[in-house]
Amino acid sequence: KRNMPREVDRIALCQGQVGPGQILYSDDRVVGSLDWESAFLGDPMADIAYFDFIVRPMMGDYVDVLLQRYEELSGLKIRPENVRFYSVFGSYWVSAICICGRNRVASGEMRKLQTANVGIRVPQSFMRRIAQVIAS
Repeated sequence: KRNMPREVDRIALCQGQVGPGQILYSDDRVVGSLDWESAFLGDPMADIAYFDFIVRPMMGDYVDVLLQRYEELSGLKIRPENVRFYSVFGSYWVSAICICGRNRVASGEMRKLQTANVGIRVPQSFMRRIAQVIAS
């Protein structure tokens, strides 16, 4: 609670799960965006945090170039303190959802082995990442 963002530049429609697999392209133009079931009105830094969290392991510091371009195009300044909060909060949220899925498989309510696998592996990786963010 004490780390919640104190300044938010604007409230926007946030996708909730921004990442490369959520965008449809035709040639080099964006033509669509997928998976809006986690959308909410809030601080755009929440989407930036999710994007950074998902993409940085694959693209490394090139993410900084993409975020700089986001600042240029959107006119919004990246707020590292907000991004840090949403990284931890979002990781906890995703982990909780995955654990619920795992529990549904364990109870017999759901039979998809993929859900059990995600419910075991994803929370572990997200919790490790939370520890890294908190430690920095």
